[in-house]
Amino acid sequence: MRLDPWTLWVIVTMVAVLAAIAMNLAWLASPRERSLAYWGMGVLFQVLGLVVILLRGHLPEFWVILIGNALLFISYGLMRVGVRQFAGLPLNWHQVLYAPALWMALCLFPAFIASIHVRICLFSLIAATLLALGALDLERVKDSRGIGRWGLRCTLVLMVGLHLARAVLMWGADSSHGVPIISSSAAAWFGLTGMSGLLLASFMLLLMVRERSEFDLRRAAQVDELTGLPNRRGFHERAIAACGGGGAISVALLDIDHFKQVNDRHGHAAGDRVLRAFGQVLDASELGRGVIGRMGGEEFAALLHGLDPATVRTRAEKFCAAFRDESARLTHGEGGARLAATVSIGIAHAQLQPTAAPAIAQARLDLLLTRADAALYVAKASGRDRVEADDTRIA
Repeated sequence: MRLDPWTLWVIVTMVAVLAAIAMNLAWLASPRERSLAYWGMGVLFQVLGLVVILLRGHLPEFWVILIGNALLFISYGLMRVGVRQFAGLPLNWHQVLYAPALWMALCLFPAFIASIHVRICLFSLIAATLLALGALDLERVKDSRGIGRWGLRCTLVLMVGLHLARAVLMWGADSSHGVPIISSSAAAWFGLTGMSGLLLASFMLLLMVRERSEFDLRRAAQVDELTGLPNRRGFHERAIAACGGGGAISVALLDIDHFKQVNDRHGHAAGDRVLRAFGQVLDASELGRGVIGRMGGEEFAALLHGLDPATVRTRAEKFCAAFRDESARLTHGEGGARLAATVSIGIAHAQLQPTAAPAIAQARLDLLLTRADAALYVAKASGRDRVEADDTRIA
């Protein structure tokens, strides 16, 4: 069935309206994700630009060319702002106005208004540039590697190609004849294809937002809120993977000495200060180069890979001294009560063969933790503020 060009343009406009409604409803459902708001506003300006262009014949030609295309350029600029917002980049709102300002300035020249071929070529090149810049901004998104990012990048690249192809075709067209912007079936199909790409791009952005939300939820489930270090679950997940990889593995359990007394004497706020300081020193230390985490309460763990026992012990002793010095500077309350604390460390070593079985890797980690805990008990019984190691190698 052959569709009339005006029917196609009605479909194009309806697709644009649906995309605008969907993006703005998505933003209302997730008001903290402002990238959806900016992208939704961009799609809304796309609708307004289309409506103005479709009113050709009912409005003065000059104003249709000036306002309709300027609105479309603003829409592309706002969609790029949405991508930059998602990527955490500076928004640079003035960049949204560059393209429409250039277009309005050119419209002041009668020769430009008179040449539809030049206008279409220039419009396509500017639109392709804005879309390409959005695709480049997308490459700077750090925490999204899923289907949404890949799909949005591909969709933007395809839309860039569509506009470039239009510019090439128009550049080689016979300029002696007019170009029917609205009544042409080719133009209408181009509009429908472009708007379908916009709808797909909007869906991909929504998918990226969902993927980031899922990533944040997974991360929150594996991070200790107080110290910012991985919690027991996060440590175990990474440590099991390390044990499965094989090689020289050392596990250290670290326990803050007499931590209960800090809470009893100065309150839990003081205890939290000590824990935060401990986490910062651990993260910045040589032990922090491995897999670290807070196991619960005042107990922490570190897994180091590819080091000999003597090196691991040296790093643990350096950490004891670093935490002793840092905690000596901690004070709490109006009187500036000292919160000096020390740490005891127990270490266990293993030389492991690689395994693809998670259950075996889990069993290895459990055994290392058990032996490290026994060594920690020896350190506590021997006066605390010291490092003890179980030198029995686990194969």
